[in-house]
Amino acid sequence: SPEERLRLKRSGVSEFDILAEAVEEMNEKIGTSSAKLAEIIDMVKVPVGAIEYQADEPYVFCTQSAYDILEMHYKDKANQYIKRSYFEMEMAVIRKKLIPYKEEEDTYQMTGKNGEDKWIRIKTKERDGRILIAVLDISNEILEKQKIEYERDYDILTRLLNRNAFRMKMGQMLK
Repeated sequence: SPEERLRLKRSGVSEFDILAEAVEEMNEKIGTSSAKLAEIIDMVKVPVGAIEYQADEPYVFCTQSAYDILEMHYKDKANQYIKRSYFEMEMAVIRKKLIPYKEEEDTYQMTGKNGEDKWIRIKTKERDGRILIAVLDISNEILEKQKIEYERDYDILTRLLNRNAFRMKMGQMLK
């Protein structure tokens, strides 16, 4: 269980007991390393979260950033392992909010809790029965792209289509 520290029974045979201690120590270092990596990602303000699970496991690994990006409602966000049943229930609610974004693959638009539009890229990879999901908040990237496209097509002062954009629109309409 990810909520409990791994403790193996001692056999009384020194070689096996040393091996058990090494396995316990390695298990703890792996947990610490994953927590450190998640903390580093949070520190550099990269809007990326990670989710990992396996079909037969009762828990799902979910980083703090994934909770925030997907706006999941979970009481104990400090705990990176959540019950699979709760995760699946939350994801069913989130899927209803996601609208595929026409211009980009694996990208979805949703209305955030503050009422503003939000764009999320979701990349999924399956390997050896494990599913790894990377969740990225690309709202700033999309908004910047839309701003550049607007400035390309419209006169900033009059807010009317410029000559090139007008010709393109007229050509599309006449087709």
